[in-house]
Amino acid sequence: MLHAKVGKKGQIVIPYELRKKYGIKCSDTIIITDDQQGNIILAVKPTDPTQAMRGALKGLWKEDAQEYICKLRQEDRE
Repeated sequence: MLHAKVGKKGQIVIPYELRKKYGIKCSDTIIITDDQQGNIILAVKPTDPTQAMRGALKGLWKEDAQEYICKLRQEDRE
């Protein structure tokens, strides 16, 4: 378990191990939120939101999405 102290100005230092593990660099923006149990959650704001969403819908289709779209277009033509 890693620890961080809160400074006089409310600042904390994210331990090196976590910065390295999650690729947090100087000037990155951190999103801070909490949950129903009172836990504070930190997340790195992606620099490219489009790239960050890549693969988010993976597994949504039971079949290959491109094949499914082609099948729908073929049905529309008929």
